[in-house]
Amino acid sequence: MEEYIPKIPLEDLVHINFINPDPDNRDREGTALRKELIHALKNGNINKQKYNIIFHSTSGVLKIYSTIWIVGEEYIGVKGNIVIPISSILDIKL
Repeated sequence: MEEYIPKIPLEDLVHINFINPDPDNRDREGTALRKELIHALKNGNINKQKYNIIFHSTSGVLKIYSTIWIVGEEYIGVKGNIVIPISSILDIKL
């Protein structure tokens, strides 16, 4: 059974304070998550596919449902010019 993760509206992201739950894990950006983010970026551009983006915040673990528009070195960009730090991202799922 999967754990319930609250889904918030995309426009509420501007009010979220993101946290890095594991600041000592410096290789996180270069691991499988980055590859998944790039795959999701391509899938979104080609197929208009949206993903559940699960992340850590000061309010706990939350998720949004959006297309990933940009994958940078430290952040991803979603609709509305909103960015999410990659270090806060726990997982992405279709």
